Amino acid sequence: MTNGKVWNALAEEYDNQYHAVMDWRLGYSAVENLLGEIDGKRILDYGCGSGKFSRRMRNLGALVTAVDVSTNALDRAKKRDRTSINYCVIQDNDLSFLGRESINCAVATFVFCTMQSESQIRNISQQIYEKITPEGYFIILEPHPLSLGYEYVSMKREKPKRVASGIPIKVQLTGMETPFYDYWRSKEDYVRILDESGFKVDEVREPIVENCLDETFWKDERIQPPLLIMCAKKIF
Repeated sequence: MTNGKVWNALAEEYDNQYHAVMDWRLGYSAVENLLGEIDGKRILDYGCGSGKFSRRMRNLGALVTAVDVSTNALDRAKKRDRTSINYCVIQDNDLSFLGRESINCAVATFVFCTMQSESQIRNISQQIYEKITPEGYFIILEPHPLSLGYEYVSMKREKPKRVASGIPIKVQLTGMETPFYDYWRSKEDYVRILDESGFKVDEVREPIVENCLDETFWKDERIQPPLLIMCAKKIF
């Protein structure tokens, strides 16, 4: 199955059943913090899914273009917001409809982990580099490479006998009956790919749950970061 077909098949289950509290508490909140003041900025949400984070950025005043390969996910997003977010289905990762240096920043959340080919990730990053203004930046949010085998509130990624870049990892998301596979990469892999695409990683965050009143709710989020967030600036 291509990425589009996979996520078309999973879109409804992901949107309606996935228990994403960990993503929001540790992941999207960190991305939002790294974005800073975005009122009036033009932001690309690459791999927007059903548009939950796109709507969050819109509510903070951003002018959002949200793209995805899944027509089903975008149909669900449009039902929630048909007017103030520019939703676009893309094929073959093609961003040619965007003008050069037409966006201030871009985010890609849980996107690159779905791609087995490193060249595909590099192609997307290079296109985003061309579309971002000189002062712009690109933020990615991915499963932490060391999260394998840990039990988290929102997910479990199985630990294989060996790890290598691009190896498939079985993933079970909380609330979803259907498991799927993503692809493992190291922190160094992501830094290198972004560097080869013209970006310089400026900040890395690996959040865990700290000082939580409800200690019984959280699982291994208290000891091992489940997520990796990188903020990369455009360089020349």
